[in-house]
Amino acid sequence: DRSLDVVNAISSLAQSALIGGMLAVSVIFLFLRSFRSTLIIGSAIPISALSVFVCMYMMRQVFSSAITLNLMSMMGLMVAIGMLVDPAVVALENIYRKRFDDGQDAWTAALEGSREIGMPVLAASLTTICVFVPVVFVTDSRSSLFMRDFALTVCISVAASFCVALSIIPLAAS
Repeated sequence: DRSLDVVNAISSLAQSALIGGMLAVSVIFLFLRSFRSTLIIGSAIPISALSVFVCMYMMRQVFSSAITLNLMSMMGLMVAIGMLVDPAVVALENIYRKRFDDGQDAWTAALEGSREIGMPVLAASLTTICVFVPVVFVTDSRSSLFMRDFALTVCISVAASFCVALSIIPLAAS
């Protein structure tokens, strides 16, 4: 029965993703040396991952998409975990710079800091998405269906991390 192999493989991938997320948060703590900053940035990983699952569900229910939670989509999420924190780090560091170096209050620093880095973070996110979008439209072979799940998961993850970096991170930092 192949279903047991698939369940075991997805379980293994989920465990690897969890370990990868914890390692990413540990590295962030090692560099920032602030529990609060690490907690704020670390929250970007589960929020973005949950957003991916919600988007996948909505794509299946509303748009009748064929995307499923399979090995390829889970691997796409694993690949994206490292990229999920990048916009959050940039946003939080700019907000802290505005707050502590420029002496602004928390609310103003959050607004101006996120407004200031919005376009560069958008450009970086769109660049990453542009790398994976062509894979979504390749329909030559049978394996392209699996790669489509991988590419869609990475694209959704990057878009979710952009939204988290410009909404949740400034809210948590203020």
